[in-house]
Amino acid sequence: MNLRRISNRCACLVVFLASMGLVHADLTGVAGPVSSLGVAPAIIAAPSDALNQCVTASGQLGFDEAQGVITPAAFGADDAGVIPAGTLVDSHMILLNLGVAGGATHTGVVWTFKRPIIAVMSDSGGTLEAASTPTLGAPATNYVLPATGACVPFPPVGAAPFAARGLETTGAAFPFAHTACPAGDCYTVAGATILVHMGVSQPGDWIRVVTVGAFNVAIDPKPGSDPNCFNPDGKGVVPVAILGSASFDATMIAPFSMSFGGLTVATKGNGDAQCHTEDSNGDGFTDMVCQFTDDGTFTGGPTADLTGMLTDGKLFEGSAPVCLVPAD
Repeated sequence: MNLRRISNRCACLVVFLASMGLVHADLTGVAGPVSSLGVAPAIIAAPSDALNQCVTASGQLGFDEAQGVITPAAFGADDAGVIPAGTLVDSHMILLNLGVAGGATHTGVVWTFKRPIIAVMSDSGGTLEAASTPTLGAPATNYVLPATGACVPFPPVGAAPFAARGLETTGAAFPFAHTACPAGDCYTVAGATILVHMGVSQPGDWIRVVTVGAFNVAIDPKPGSDPNCFNPDGKGVVPVAILGSASFDATMIAPFSMSFGGLTVATKGNGDAQCHTEDSNGDGFTDMVCQFTDDGTFTGGPTADLTGMLTDGKLFEGSAPVCLVPAD
């Protein structure tokens, strides 16, 4: 069967999604050969509907789901894995879903994430995915009927659970043992990467990959100035405010864990961090303002990234526009 007959509507959907920007995306890269239908794997933005009849392609697709979520309860995963309650995670979906009768294979695809993989949900019935979707699904994506967008009707209709939603080689019941590659439908995890082989007919294969998460926070370089301009000439310090919010307690930051464009927090004569707390933007939440040593190694522009850790070990990250004087 010639799957190149996939409708123009579906093809346009995938092209449109792939063209959208991925802000703070933790699915950072994909590499591998084309599928048996000649289509390369691709990272897309989260679709409007994650229903079987709504996201179709002739090669593997991946998208970020919920990011920086603290699990409210424990969730099961493949190989009797458990994601404990209170874990800060990011979620992602990988799929190969044709939308027409017939079959295809796409093997040797390696997906790379910003942080290590801690669990995969690929059971053949999609029960693990379904149980975790209210927490781990993409916030603006619909996972239940009816569909919100224009979708090509073909069975089975809807999202997990249904027969063959996940990988046919992964057990449908506890302990949900998966098959490591290379062998048919399979995957192998190595740190922050996952190697995926998929062979599908209709329906396709959908698997959820859960990685170590990070809070996405707002930062304000050179607080009080607009634009945020400074000269990274290897002299002095660069102040940055890490903004607190209803969901982020900036007073819990471990100052020396932070990096701003590769710069580290400056140290006082007594060894303490050059940081203080204040409500720098007047929103009623306490912020942390730190001085970062300009040692000539700054990397950034037109945006700069900041990463760090809270005292309880949870990670956070943020970015903001900057202008460099003189301009680079």
